Amino acid sequence: MDDDQFAACLQAARQRDELAITALYDQFATRVHAYLYYRIGDLNEADDLVEDVFLRMLEAIGSCRAQTKASFAAWMFRIAHNMAVNWFKRRSRHPVEALTEALPDPSDAPGDQVEQRLSYQRLRQAMAGLTDDQREVVLLRFVGGMSSMQVAQMIHTSEGAVKALQHRALATLRRALTHDEGAHDEG
Repeated sequence: MDDDQFAACLQAARQRDELAITALYDQFATRVHAYLYYRIGDLNEADDLVEDVFLRMLEAIGSCRAQTKASFAAWMFRIAHNMAVNWFKRRSRHPVEALTEALPDPSDAPGDQVEQRLSYQRLRQAMAGLTDDQREVVLLRFVGGMSSMQVAQMIHTSEGAVKALQHRALATLRRALTHDEGAHDEG
């Protein structure tokens, strides 16, 4: 969808056009879900939060000042960020133990499922070694697909600061994952 089509879609969504709202969902749901999943680490909770993000978007779309796809994406990820922060606050006040994990896709081979889960666990552990700002930059840049400038605007800093945070974060992740692979090779 080019910028003109997106602007028309956004205007129609503001008028509660179901097709336009569906198009916005189709454009952003996967990236928002991935962002939330990497942010909170729970697939089922991420599914629920995506619904909450889009409900919040629908409630506030009339007052949204975004005009472009990029500014709308920044707005959506700000909503997702706030939802994740609130989720962590609620969870710290009322800890919940997960009863089950998501069921694996039966079409995946068992070995692939195990490898995918281990890869995700390694990445989550490596990301735990980042500062909050570094983690946010990495998630917005690589999961959210935002540019350095968009991330800078979203987190209220300079583009140079975003690039520095990203550089340090990637170096930290590279060291952690390389060290982790070496430890697994020895074991």
